[in-house]
Order: sequence, then structure tokens, then C-alpha cells
Amino acid sequence: MATFQSSRRTWALPKAKQWLICIAFLQGDVARWMRSNRLQLNTAKIEVLWSTSGRRLHLLPVLPIRVYTDQVMPVSVVRNLGIYIDASVSMRSHVSKTVAACFCDTASNLSIRRSVPRSVLQSLVSSLVLQRLYYGNATLSCIPSHLTKRMQSVLNSAARLVFSATPDTAALAEGPADCSGVQMSAPDSSAVPC
Repeated sequence: MATFQSSRRTWALPKAKQWLICIAFLQGDVARWMRSNRLQLNTAKIEVLWSTSGRRLHLLPVLPIRVYTDQVMPVSVVRNLGIYIDASVSMRSHVSKTVAACFCDTASNLSIRRSVPRSVLQSLVSSLVLQRLYYGNATLSCIPSHLTKRMQSVLNSAARLVFSATPDTAALAEGPADCSGVQMSAPDSSAVPC
């Protein structure tokens, strides 16, 4: 039995589908708060994400949710502050989109590699690739090793780009972190001056 609490009362909910009632109830509270703070809700930008473990994804409701006058269909991935969150909260979507964007930036830097000095190339890689890679990395602590290896491949590619290295040479960053609370480490400051 799930419970729901608002500023007015606490409800006990026997079924997951009754969360829709709670969402409708909350809309009034949200609308009042926004009016009191002179804000306007843009319902066209609202996304709904139901979240559960990977084994229970098939149990999630697929019905549209009424948000004021609009019907909003649940989605499998939402983006909030540049972090992609999927329904199973596995961070797989975030890693995939981040790695794709980083490799795109690396490829665009590859075309100018011979036209600019190494210091300019290092600055470009640092500002375009590494910043994107490290943005929100606190959300990536304890991700599975296959996702960490994908992120590591971006660092290795950036190192090869800057130093014209082969895949056998040393990586730009340290290896993947373990799940003891240590996150992916930043590149060695002596390797790439920022």
C-alpha cells in the first residue's frame, strides 16, 4: 500500500493506478503555488516518467495523464538539467547520449588537428569533450562497468586525438572507478594542461 501526502491530507493508495488521482490532486497545489509566485506553467514542456526496476517496466501504466487541459503520454527517457534519466534509472540513456555527443565533438576536432597548434587542440578537447563528459558525473557513481568502459573510451579517443597516439599508449584518465563511493576521476593535470 502506497501513501501520498500533500499539504491538506495523507492518502493511502492500494493500487499504482490510483497515483493518477494523486497527480490530479497535486495539480491544484502546484497551480496555487505558481500563481502566488507569479509563475506560469508551460504544459507543452511537461514530460511524465514512470520509474521502476528493469524487471517491472512492463507493469507501468501507459495511459495518458491529464495535466490541466492537456493529455501527457508517459515517456521512457526524460532530460533534466542535461542529465538523461530512463525509466529503469540505469543511466544507460545518459551514457549513450553523452558518448555520442563527445565522439561527435572529437570527430569535428579531428578535421582541424593538423591546422592548429597542440595547445589549441588541448583547449578544444578540454572545453568541448571533457566538460560534456564530466558534467553530472556524480550521477554516474556505481554504474555498471560496461557503461564506465564506454565513458573511458571517450577519454582514450580524446588522448589519441591530442597526442596523435595509438590505441596501445596510456589512457588520458585513470581506469574506471569501483563502487566504493569513488567517482570517475578527472584527467591527470600533468597530461592535459587546462
